[in-house]
Amino acid sequence: MAIGDFVEFYAMAQRPRPRNAYPKKPYPITARQKRKDDLDKEEAIANYYINLFRKQDEQNDKEIVGGRI
Repeated sequence: MAIGDFVEFYAMAQRPRPRNAYPKKPYPITARQKRKDDLDKEEAIANYYINLFRKQDEQNDKEIVGGRI
């Protein structure tokens, strides 16, 4: 992927076009690594929504305690 990105970039120097995003981590080789990466991604998404709902709940609690219903 790195070589292809390099060649495409210099081959299209006259007419540049948007480049594809280069991956931040190497691709998993084994099924165990792939499954671990998938679980890590799902956990990150779940934590995002848990924190989002927690913030909304705290905001609603502050409104009720302050006297506004």
